[in-house]
Amino acid sequence: MSSSITLLHPFVLAIIFLAGSTFANLSVPDENPNERIVLLHMHNDAPFFSDLGSITLANKLRYAARHQYEVAAHTPAGTSGLWRSDNCANPQSVKRGDECFVPRHDFVIDQRAPTFGKIKLALSACVGRPGYWMLWSDADALIVNQTLPLTSVIDNRFDLMLSEDWLMVNAGVLLIKCTPWTERFLRNVYNAREFDKARALDQSAFQHFIDNLPDRTDRIGYAPKHRINVYIEEYRPGDFLLHMAGKLYEATTGGATAIARQFDALSTVDDVRDIAAFFNTHYLLNKYAGVCLREGAHDSACKPDDPERLKLSEPLSKMSTPNRYRHVGLRYYWLADWKDVRDVPNWDLHREMFAPNGSKAQIRLNGEPIMVDSYMEVDDFDRERNLRQAAMEYLQGMRMELEMVDVPTGSERDQVLVEKASHDEL
Repeated sequence: MSSSITLLHPFVLAIIFLAGSTFANLSVPDENPNERIVLLHMHNDAPFFSDLGSITLANKLRYAARHQYEVAAHTPAGTSGLWRSDNCANPQSVKRGDECFVPRHDFVIDQRAPTFGKIKLALSACVGRPGYWMLWSDADALIVNQTLPLTSVIDNRFDLMLSEDWLMVNAGVLLIKCTPWTERFLRNVYNAREFDKARALDQSAFQHFIDNLPDRTDRIGYAPKHRINVYIEEYRPGDFLLHMAGKLYEATTGGATAIARQFDALSTVDDVRDIAAFFNTHYLLNKYAGVCLREGAHDSACKPDDPERLKLSEPLSKMSTPNRYRHVGLRYYWLADWKDVRDVPNWDLHREMFAPNGSKAQIRLNGEPIMVDSYMEVDDFDRERNLRQAAMEYLQGMRMELEMVDVPTGSERDQVLVEKASHDEL
């Protein structure tokens, strides 16, 4: 919720119109030991978060379960996923690494702008998680492409990763590595109370401290905005994470909640072609053929050739294609030519992979394994965004099927995604 936005696009109105369905609260797992990645989520009891926060939390929990990530969350329902150091002699303690911990449920945010609470939550979540990577995403953000693992974007050379928009760094989505340097940096940002009255609050504090880092290029990594922090008007099918920055203000609480429901429904679809079909139509579809705006009519369904059928002047996809940032110029005419300076070819050419357990993807060819980094391939084929498509390219289009197998890695056996070739002939 960190960007200053003043214009409600027809794109947003159409998404609100199409949205539906509801979700129940889900419990948050305290620990998942198979990966060293944790998702962070927090929302308070403000009325506009009562439904929206529950939808986005459920979305992140589903993503975490799919990839075996941990979750640390603080909501009005309570706190889960945080740890406090404890004596290993305590039978209730859990050993993590060489130390023992017990769950912590007494986390509270301080009396200041709630957005600073993300920093305190991140610091607390690092306890018991040295070397972990954490994804912070605001309560108005959700993961649409749930096939994409976080390891495909993490650059392990850095301690903190983020993106920028046309104004400044956007702190609505952060990738944070639990290191001593990061903890010192976050404490400095959090303790700078002069930013409590800054226009962009915690975002202004992040920008200030990043700008004044003597070792900024060694510690801070920037990703192209579309890789980790896509705003609604910028969305293209296959994008990873959607951030509804500003939509609580310009679309109202009900509108923003409707948008979240629609994109969460899309997040259950793995085939990007199905999502693309949704965005490429001129028509607003319901369960019938379409919608007609007949005042006082009991049934608004109508046939495709009905002249009263509700039709957009252009499909939703045109807002972001071919110019992903077309909306910026519509909002601010002086920024009509704005480009993301981080979005350049080979932006991640020197990226250091983060493989929590040294896991590899195993591609079998005639029964013989070919070992490759399971996440390297994803970045080589940016638009496809998943291992199935990447492996198919890697093996030059041979027919394959996915299966889950145990692949030994040192003294452990990890469940990893693998490809088994099933072709007629080479």
